[in-house]
Amino acid sequence: MTRQDSLGEVLGYTFNRAELLEQALTHSSMAQSRSGRLDTNERLEFLGDRALGLVVAEWLYKRFPSEDEGALARRFAALVRREALAAVAQTINLGDSLALNAADENIAARENPGVLADACEALIGALYLDGGLPAVRPFVEKYWEVLLESEIEPPQMRKRRYRNGPKETGCRCRCIGKSPGKGLLTNRFSPSRFG
Repeated sequence: MTRQDSLGEVLGYTFNRAELLEQALTHSSMAQSRSGRLDTNERLEFLGDRALGLVVAEWLYKRFPSEDEGALARRFAALVRREALAAVAQTINLGDSLALNAADENIAARENPGVLADACEALIGALYLDGGLPAVRPFVEKYWEVLLESEIEPPQMRKRRYRNGPKETGCRCRCIGKSPGKGLLTNRFSPSRFG
């Protein structure tokens, strides 16, 4: 049984276009180890992120009809974050199915939460391209249900570390042009300010 077949059994879905699943399981490190062009999972990650977001937003909207936007947004953020994706990837043993180059095998990339989260997004992207939202919904509802049930109440927002605007958040706005008010307003972010 191939890695695609065993993963297909776990997903409960048979891909019409097996090359999409193969691409979803191909880490970008493989493109660096082979000559020529190889489709990796990076573009599928992008698409999977959006499909996951839409399905989770719709699911929460229907599941919690009395919650306000803030509560829904907190639930949404908890369900689409990297840790949630990595947890689902571990649940379905997605790391075992990944195609990695030898260097990544040596550094245990199959257990790396970032690699697993990216692969999970790519898998969702492949499901979407192969079967649309009807292929994505059952997968998300099945494997994200445990995450949703683990918090009966919406997660609470962390207290922000800043109080009064750009100086304390690390954002600096400035005008580019000849004089203030006549140029383009830009926002420069300095992550080191969040230390």
